[in-house]
Amino acid sequence: MTEAPATDTSFVATRLPALIGTGFGLLFVLINAGGLPAPWPLPVRVAGLVLTGAVLARTLIGPVSPAPRPEPDAMRTYWHWVGIEGLAIFAGAFLLGRLGLGELGVLWVIAVVGVHFIPFATAFGRRAYAVLGGVLIAVAVVGVGLAVLFGTTGPALAGVGAGVVLLLFAATFGRTRP
Repeated sequence: MTEAPATDTSFVATRLPALIGTGFGLLFVLINAGGLPAPWPLPVRVAGLVLTGAVLARTLIGPVSPAPRPEPDAMRTYWHWVGIEGLAIFAGAFLLGRLGLGELGVLWVIAVVGVHFIPFATAFGRRAYAVLGGVLIAVAVVGVGLAVLFGTTGPALAGVGAGVVLLLFAATFGRTRP
């Protein structure tokens, strides 16, 4: 007889990650919508707010599945990678600015955020983190192509896209296994 895997039903394990994703997803949308050509900034921001409201309602009210029990050092892994993420974002943005490529900073941020999610898949027992990381890295790469094609509008499109990806991840967090 096999033992069922240990699970965690706490707010921190089942809902907090979705709330964090919601907040950062909305920030990506609100900040980057400003780089879109008229008339798009306002409708994109409104759509982002509406989507955020729906995600918050689902996250706070809807049912969630118990989370896999994280590795014993999961929080150490989390803070380690959040620290690396912060340093990498600032160092990369500084370097891009010095090279006269500051408009590409958002693409760097998206890529670094994507990379920081990958170790969470193992630490927290959720493959979805690796998928999210890979999708965000892909959005950053596509953003480079968009920047070549559309100038500064390209990174703005990628930034809004990254925000939508984070919001969709938050909307589905804890509802799919694993």
